[in-house]
Amino acid sequence: MNALQKRFVAFHVWLFRRSQGRWGGTMDRGGKVLLLTTKGRKTGQARTVPLMYFDDGGTIFVSNSAAGTPTPPAWYLNLQADPDVEVELAAERVPMRAIPASPERSLELWNQICAGWPRFRSYEPKAKGRAFTMVHLHPR
Repeated sequence: MNALQKRFVAFHVWLFRRSQGRWGGTMDRGGKVLLLTTKGRKTGQARTVPLMYFDDGGTIFVSNSAAGTPTPPAWYLNLQADPDVEVELAAERVPMRAIPASPERSLELWNQICAGWPRFRSYEPKAKGRAFTMVHLHPR
């Protein structure tokens, strides 16, 4: 992530927290946003990113699509090292455990996402064969 992207993410996190999710709590035609905080796998420091989230029958999940980058996002690598995360939904902070879905279930959920947000299909060629993993977030 370049310096401009880092500043944008930091501003989005600040705006979301300052407004308790009223601003920065949605994106892309009403997609819901949460803040995901992981522990840095190298530094041990808290790392927070805004992510669109989706519903899977009452369980929320996020995608590691990273707009189609060929490598997984840092937050995904962090939760592989430590799956205990914190999720912010509006003003509520909830300790959660991040559990990656199976490849088969990830593909099903990816297709569900793309049905609602067709532009996500444009990520596939950019990813150069990287499969997108869906990550369920369960309260601890």
